[in-house]
Amino acid sequence: VQAYEWFAGVDRALAAPPPGDGRAPVRSGTAALFHPVAFRIALAVLGGASHSAVSAAAHLLTWELSVQSDPDSTPARPLFCDDPESDLALSRAR
Repeated sequence: VQAYEWFAGVDRALAAPPPGDGRAPVRSGTAALFHPVAFRIALAVLGGASHSAVSAAAHLLTWELSVQSDPDSTPARPLFCDDPESDLALSRAR
């Protein structure tokens, strides 16, 4: 149930066309959509592991989810993009 709540809305965001554009949906930015979900899943699976281990697992899972969602557009992992404050907010139970 918890994972279902984490993914709620991601499918609609992936299928949404860009604002003001009547063409087919564009799926750019899938990594930005999947990262919060991937971080929470990594935290749930790895439990008491270090932040760096959870963050690394979250980045890998984000990449895998993005590739599965849109195989024609492979995302790159931005360097030095970890945001500890954002990760702290993501790690809080809702």
